[in-house]
Amino acid sequence: MASYSMRPQVLLLYPLLITTISLSLSPNIESLTKEQEEEEEHDLTAQEGDRVINLPGQPNSPPISHYSGYITVNEVHGRALFYWFFEAQTLPHERPLLLWLNGGPGCSSIGYGEAVELGPLKVKRFGTGLEFNEHAWNKEANLLFLESPVGVGFSYTNTSSDLTAINDGFVAEDAYNFLVNWLRRFPQYQAHDFYISGESYGGHYVPQLAELVYERNKDKKKYKYINLKGFIVGNPETDNYYDYKGLAEYAWSHAVVSDQVYELINKVCDFKTDNWSNACNDAMNVVFEQYDLIDIYNIYAPKCNLAQTTSSPAADDTTGAESKDMIRVFRPTRRITSTKLMFKDHFMQMLVERSEENGIDPILNSYNFSVFSVLPVYSKLIKDGRVPVIGSRYCMEALGLPVKTQWHPWYHNKQGSSCAHQLLPPGETTPHTQMMMMMMMMMKMIAMKPQVLYPLLITAISLSLTPSHSIESPIKEQEEHDLTAQEGDRVINLPGQPNSPPISHYSGYITVNEVHGRALFYWFFEAQTLPHERPLLLWLNGGFGEAVELGPLRVQKFGTGLEFNNHAWNKEANLLFLESPVGVGFSYTNTSSDLTAVDDRVVAKDAYSFLINWLRRFPQYQDHDFYISGESYGGHYVPQLAELVYERNKDRQKYQYINLKGFIVGNPETNDYYDYKGLAEYAWSHAVVSDQVYELINKVCDFRADNWSKACMDAMGIVMKQYHLIDFYNIYAPKCNLAQTTTTSPAADDTTEAKSKGRLKGRIRMYSGYDPCFFAYAEDFFNKIDVQRSLHANVSGKIQGKWTVCNDSIFYNTYKYTVFSVLPIYSKLIKGGLRIWVYSGDADGRVPVIGTRYCMDALGLPVKTHWQPWYHNKQVAGRFVEYEGLTMVTVRGAGHLVPLNKPEEALVLINSFLMGNHLPTHKSYMSIY
Repeated sequence: MASYSMRPQVLLLYPLLITTISLSLSPNIESLTKEQEEEEEHDLTAQEGDRVINLPGQPNSPPISHYSGYITVNEVHGRALFYWFFEAQTLPHERPLLLWLNGGPGCSSIGYGEAVELGPLKVKRFGTGLEFNEHAWNKEANLLFLESPVGVGFSYTNTSSDLTAINDGFVAEDAYNFLVNWLRRFPQYQAHDFYISGESYGGHYVPQLAELVYERNKDKKKYKYINLKGFIVGNPETDNYYDYKGLAEYAWSHAVVSDQVYELINKVCDFKTDNWSNACNDAMNVVFEQYDLIDIYNIYAPKCNLAQTTSSPAADDTTGAESKDMIRVFRPTRRITSTKLMFKDHFMQMLVERSEENGIDPILNSYNFSVFSVLPVYSKLIKDGRVPVIGSRYCMEALGLPVKTQWHPWYHNKQGSSCAHQLLPPGETTPHTQMMMMMMMMMKMIAMKPQVLYPLLITAISLSLTPSHSIESPIKEQEEHDLTAQEGDRVINLPGQPNSPPISHYSGYITVNEVHGRALFYWFFEAQTLPHERPLLLWLNGGFGEAVELGPLRVQKFGTGLEFNNHAWNKEANLLFLESPVGVGFSYTNTSSDLTAVDDRVVAKDAYSFLINWLRRFPQYQDHDFYISGESYGGHYVPQLAELVYERNKDRQKYQYINLKGFIVGNPETNDYYDYKGLAEYAWSHAVVSDQVYELINKVCDFRADNWSKACMDAMGIVMKQYHLIDFYNIYAPKCNLAQTTTTSPAADDTTEAKSKGRLKGRIRMYSGYDPCFFAYAEDFFNKIDVQRSLHANVSGKIQGKWTVCNDSIFYNTYKYTVFSVLPIYSKLIKGGLRIWVYSGDADGRVPVIGTRYCMDALGLPVKTHWQPWYHNKQVAGRFVEYEGLTMVTVRGAGHLVPLNKPEEALVLINSFLMGNHLPTHKSYMSIY
């Protein structure tokens, strides 16, 4: 075995080592000569030749513009580096250029960075194909992956001696030459802001490349100017002394090694020396042997136990004499023969099928480690720029910078993600030179926390959408007016809204009856991606649906602010919430008699008028596929609105066409007979009431009758009293014991016979879509004046009283319950070819799954796919049955508010519905969310 006189360069496991540098540099690009223009034309031809077309396994959508190929960095030696470039998903002509470098040394930026971590195309399990990464960094930048140094991945040389001459300076020079020549091939990015990023041993590559660009930018006559603005590195190897000191201390402080081993390391190891003693090698070997039992790259994550391939570096990291010998004499074995620590993320090795024969071992074994600290590079670049640094505390403190912001926690989704420490470069004290703190830190494996990492690269997004068809002058003027009104509805500076991710949303009023001065309030959220392509989804039960269940902004506890909902349905659709009927939420009328005339028919007509006028204000969505959704009594609203749209679409000369494709309802009130029969049976079958009570109900209640007998009211009153002791809407969940407001305590109002009889004419009515705790938070938030102002709500001040989730007056006193079954509408719209899904959380006592199954059976539809389970993350998520024209789905363990109780499953559900796909029926199914 070869002997090496160097100490190990281990891939560090510090959980969060981030460094960011922002350089204040400005471009000075001279006009091109004719010869340069001809050269650029040649390069543009080469650019088009690098375009990737028909990549096997690439998903059909969303569209991805990408290029790959070789850039020569040394013509004499025949040395060329391989790259893969992805244009930004939006506005590529405006967004910056970001270069990504993986470490090792010897690890592929394509195999790791693109295919596993931050690229838009991730390799599927076992290398069977590719899938789109919703959290890809090319959402924010034009993303360039480089396989470096030569010998890594597809990069090659025709001069074999190159492979034994590689060191940090060699790598930086090749990367610089690559950049210059790549920008010649892609001249459209020459003037873009340019950033460098990387991880691991990229902690050497990145700052040294930045230094080389920085120095050569000083001589614009000799070198091509590169518009470098800064760099960011994650979990970077920075300084050998501090890195290894930190590694040993971390292993002890996180209970990986014993007190005795740590004491021994402190006694026998001098990490400042280039070569370690045998005693130090032996002591550090114990550390690595312990790390071999867990995942060194994520110590609290499960360890992957898949069998390793022969090329797997992990296989080279066995314990025993050979491993010990290597550790004693050769630095990379601290990275455990290099390979163990680099490829310890077995899942990458499992996913990426390498076509190259050479792994990382040849590079690692021949790499000339000559730079033991890049801290001097940091110091140089800091002096010429502004630097917020988050990273290895030892390394950063060694820079000797004044502290600007003391060590303190930073947050994501109400959780502390770690701590931040902001440092000032010498002399930077004035306000105009304030540093901008990075919003999020990078994890070692980006794939493990994409939703946390995505905000790292967030920038503001502004979309310009215009109609594609020609418009006559009067219509065009009207549309211009509507677009002006649209922009006036844009929500800006909503109090409590998190800074990231960016959310494009609008709210305001749409008049539905000018004579009566009746207007409905809406809140609209553009889809998080591809809003110009995704469908439009209307949800009926207003602010409650947005602020508690499926919207992107959820009200925090006690209404103190908002937090981002990672499972919001606007991941799949443009999402429109409507407060309906008039009198609900912020919706209002100037004609008081309107409030006593509300019934299902009025609600449908107002909602239809709303849609027509809303689409005039937002004409860019006129041709989008349109779906209606809702829950609870929305089981009436939704199909009746769908029916009205369906009927009026038949007369296009009289009515504006709405591109209705279907509807989906959750835990819906559908047919009074089956709903109440199911409610009573569910209460008994789920041990809420006794055998005797259930027998009495079956004896004295005729749920087909419009009005129940006194004996039936008494018997059902017992059911309500028992449900009042638990959460009616999620019977296995804890009951919320917050003090209830006088306006929204439906559970209390449902318990007495007298109130039920007097207010509901002999039929017990209960709120639908109510959660005993979350509604209170929503009320606290939406009653704030600054919130209402930002949402353009109650602008005239005509709305009397407080905003409430449910309007008691409408619910108990004025609503005219005239429709007792919407099943005939189902039959009509099924024949009309609409897509119809019904889902039911199976822990809901209010509109239980039993009653919904009775309703679906009553339609008499032929069964297409029999009752069977569907899966989410290898667990049974529920069951479903497919009829001809209708699908019914249950969601296991969810209550009345499925998107709240089971957000991931609900997102899979709405995705399947909108895409017209089957729910996942394989036990191995793992969610993409």
